[in-house]
Amino acid sequence: IKRRFGRYLHIYTLCSLFASLGGFFFGFDTGSIGPVIVMPAFVLQFHLHSPVLQGLVVSIILLTASLASLFAGVLSDRISRTRTFAIGGAVFSIGSVLCASASSLPLLIFGRCIAGIGEGLFQSTVTVYILEIAPTQYRGRLSCTTQLYVTIGLAAGYFTSYGTVKLSPSSLSWRLLFVMQALVSAAFAAGSLTLPHSPRWLQHVGHTEDAARAWARLGFTAAEAEKEQEVVQREERQEAQAEALAEDIGGQPEEHAANANALLSAQACGIDGVLYYAPVLFSQAGLPSTTSSLHASGVSGILNIACTVITQIFTDHWGRRTSMIRGGSGTL
Repeated sequence: IKRRFGRYLHIYTLCSLFASLGGFFFGFDTGSIGPVIVMPAFVLQFHLHSPVLQGLVVSIILLTASLASLFAGVLSDRISRTRTFAIGGAVFSIGSVLCASASSLPLLIFGRCIAGIGEGLFQSTVTVYILEIAPTQYRGRLSCTTQLYVTIGLAAGYFTSYGTVKLSPSSLSWRLLFVMQALVSAAFAAGSLTLPHSPRWLQHVGHTEDAARAWARLGFTAAEAEKEQEVVQREERQEAQAEALAEDIGGQPEEHAANANALLSAQACGIDGVLYYAPVLFSQAGLPSTTSSLHASGVSGILNIACTVITQIFTDHWGRRTSMIRGGSGTL
């Protein structure tokens, strides 16, 4: 194994795999909350017969996550990437504990709001960290690891719900799911504090010597670290030139506008709604029972994993834009 995969078994790979764990419990929550809102014990506990209330319980986490994400970049620049997503994991864990212990709808919604704040702090920061510690030639594959963990979390959420629904009418059928994601996110928060800081962030805040030690701790040789440092400096010069150009012409650089368009295109496909409400959609499509809709959701989760694995293998060969076009076409 070491002879075949030795070039990938570096500290930066292990750090990327651990940091991507944030994607797992994000995916687990996404995959489990849809099944939870149709579980008989959950509906009975919170009298959740209204589609409006169901939508509120599912989507409120996205609102607070969006608000928190506005401050994640500033916070990560100030206190580091690792500390930011460690705080996010801890806050997410607290929110999940509140949801697991909830006996009233207001407390459940409050717990979802707290979890959303944590989600907003760690989700994008994890990706930034991986991009900053990954060698240029492996950056595409390692950055896709977070998405792979998200899809694994989705499938795990679906199939775990398929198992726990059999505990009905006990409330443990849905509380156990929140407990599980609370434990995983707490372990993620604690472990994140042991990860080496991003050398690029250390360089950004003026800790040049610490950056050199961080490159070494991540498993880079002196030559590799020097090469990556040259890439960092070149990117900083290009960014400074783009900002200067934007100031001269009084507008936004074209590449920034292109990035914004790509982001909007990726989010406009509506896949999040399908993932959150998969059990409801399958039930409305005619599947006869809750367990059948959960089983069908799990199968879709497995297909999601398979497609992500294929994309991760070939992303550096295909290019990012090509992968987005193919994936977007597949959702039509």
